[in-house]
Amino acid sequence: MQNMTIKIKSVGLDSLTQATFNNSGFTAVYAQNTLFTTLGWNSLQLTTPFNWDGVSNLLIEITYDNTIAGADNIVASTNTTYNSGLLNFSNGIK
Repeated sequence: MQNMTIKIKSVGLDSLTQATFNNSGFTAVYAQNTLFTTLGWNSLQLTTPFNWDGVSNLLIEITYDNTIAGADNIVASTNTTYNSGLLNFSNGIK
């Protein structure tokens, strides 16, 4: 993944809408070209610490900008007993 970037920020909200989303205040915790060589779970070593207060909700943004579309990237998720969400967006180029 070219220019893969992971950003994190603490938020007090328990849901987001277009009106409440604010794109500022993120901490970039990972930024580099990344190649996943194995199927299944892969780990990343974050390059910048993020200090979480242990209470606030977290908003995590993962982006990359490959110039050629490849196979779909699958993000594993499970049901939770608390409010959570997962959003996937693509520029639609295939």
